[in-house]
Amino acid sequence: MTIPIDRTGQRYGSLVCLRMLIERTKSGHIQWECICDCGNLAIVTSGDLSSGHTKSCGCATYIGEGKGEISQDILKSLFSYDKKTGNFIRIKSVAPNANNGDVAGSINSCGYIGIVVNRKLYLAHRLVFLYLFGYMPENGIDHINRDRKDNRISNLREVSHSCNMKNAGMLKNNKSGITGVYFCNNKNKWIAQIKINKKNIVLGRHKSFNDAVVSRFKAEQDYGFINCNSKGTPAQNYLKTNLPELI
Repeated sequence: MTIPIDRTGQRYGSLVCLRMLIERTKSGHIQWECICDCGNLAIVTSGDLSSGHTKSCGCATYIGEGKGEISQDILKSLFSYDKKTGNFIRIKSVAPNANNGDVAGSINSCGYIGIVVNRKLYLAHRLVFLYLFGYMPENGIDHINRDRKDNRISNLREVSHSCNMKNAGMLKNNKSGITGVYFCNNKNKWIAQIKINKKNIVLGRHKSFNDAVVSRFKAEQDYGFINCNSKGTPAQNYLKTNLPELI
């Protein structure tokens, strides 16, 4: 029996392999859970990774074969970058529907701005680093204010994938206003939890909302969430306003 290749930590386009899944496809192909540079998770087969068929979660689809890797010189010959707005402005048009002076890019399905260069789609926030510093980051790029369209360099920081996930926004179905805190009708209590390495850890069941928030905040301190969020986590900000003596 052939031993599967360990792809853990290896990069394929915009994807980095996290772990090999136990479940295989119906055809028997090995599957990998990967994290995309945009922060989304994707399940990809080993074959699609090694062949280059899949290089992102779908947020930065590769168009055609392209014309080689983009360089800082090529990028600067096509665009200028405005640090105040975070926009790339076309200074050389290479497409019939694009004019000099236009703001480049369009918003993709993940909410990020993508820009086509040499028939290949790139995430604009990664191009900022190439434009200003001459390299394309290996790690993820975090939007500090969580606005995925705000590509001002002051709003971008290069972080590890784990830190980027810790700074993820609140889920749309959250009703408490605090990440990791919700009310359980069956138990008639507030539940505090935290997700570490893709596993939910229940921190406790509390009669009061404040106790649940405190439990969540202490766990965020223990697991390094505070250092990944310059504006503070929802739990941290709630306590600063309502129970500052606990901060």
